Amino acid sequence: MNDRYDIAVAGAGFSGLMTVAGIMRRAEGKLRIFWTDPEAALGFGLAYSTYEPHHLLNVRADRMGAWADGIDDFWRWLQKSYPGQYQAGDFAPRRIYGEYLGAIRDRFDMVPLETLRVKSAKREGDVWALRAGKRRITARHLVLATGNPPIAGLGWPGGGMYISNFWAWRLEGHSAGGLPPDAIIVIAGTGLTAADAVLSVRSDGFRGRIVCVSPHGHWPCVHAPVEAYTQAAVLEEELKKKASARHYLNTLRRHVTKDNWRSVIDSLRPYTQDLWAALPETEKGRFMRHLWSRWNVHRHRMAPQIDAAVADVNLIAGRIVDASADGTVTVRRRGGRGSETIKAALVLNCTGPSYRRMVAESSLLTSLMEQGLLKPGPLGLGISTPDAPGLYAIGTPLLGEYLETTAVPELRGQAAAVAEKILSSSRTSDAQRA
Repeated sequence: MNDRYDIAVAGAGFSGLMTVAGIMRRAEGKLRIFWTDPEAALGFGLAYSTYEPHHLLNVRADRMGAWADGIDDFWRWLQKSYPGQYQAGDFAPRRIYGEYLGAIRDRFDMVPLETLRVKSAKREGDVWALRAGKRRITARHLVLATGNPPIAGLGWPGGGMYISNFWAWRLEGHSAGGLPPDAIIVIAGTGLTAADAVLSVRSDGFRGRIVCVSPHGHWPCVHAPVEAYTQAAVLEEELKKKASARHYLNTLRRHVTKDNWRSVIDSLRPYTQDLWAALPETEKGRFMRHLWSRWNVHRHRMAPQIDAAVADVNLIAGRIVDASADGTVTVRRRGGRGSETIKAALVLNCTGPSYRRMVAESSLLTSLMEQGLLKPGPLGLGISTPDAPGLYAIGTPLLGEYLETTAVPELRGQAAAVAEKILSSSRTSDAQRA
């Protein structure tokens, strides 16, 4: 059976949703859209599938609009849906943001969302031929909105006290409730997912010791009120004088003070991708080895109330070199020669997505890569922007090319651009046929 469509969108997270919504918002005629995601039951991405009210956005409400031309749209929706409950500068629960995305879908009476996995795609004449389950789909346009890869595996046997994927464990309804007050929970990671895990187990009633381990041993920095950096134009010009990781770091250090560092970092957002693109491959590699974690700690901050909630957690700068099913964890501290053992009642893997396995974990991306229809991204991180006709990519798969491509402010712009390219191409094709 061959089902014909104008557009196929693989992925139903924020990127896929806003691409479909952007097309339908501006389409002049009826377009047939095939939209699918094998994990559609999770809603619009893992981040917004949580049901826990203490899992918050890390951007203020009035900046989280899903539309590129309406960054306050979420705030306006909040005022109507939850009158008087939130302020413009609040960090709203992510489950409520998921409701907002659901309202966008409902607003446009969007096409049915399939739960099929697109296994492969190839170019046949002027269309894309897709294999999705037992169905064969053809479409003039194919959008790759595959989102984050699975959480990075740490190579230890699953089961017992060791939980290899915190989110899967949590969404299956598991709890840390019932553990004794003298128990220890060890968490691999100190990023935003690890902070979510801390809040989750505390909400279960766990009052024991929590130990988080990462190579740098720091939580993300906390948000605070900032004013626009007055020397942003000067900073931009100085950064562009030399494309090297060391030059970027030294230039930022000259501009940063104790009080203004947030303003300085925020001022980079409009041209971070250009600065990244200017770096030679060797310099990109140097940045990823030495500065990537430091950049993320300062760039992707947490809400003040989350910062307060994780203040009692023990942070270790180092690596977990082994973890067994009985909860025995071996830690080697940074700069240390020996190792130490912790007997944990629970070990949670919160290390984040396995970005280097983005292509390997996706049969669709793999099939396109094997045919030469996609090229690897810089440093082998994901893919480069497709140049095949009618093929588009958005979001995390472009990490190596864009660096900053996982947050709503970047994704909403990409979704709008992809939607406009597809509509423009469709208008051109219709005009030619006429």
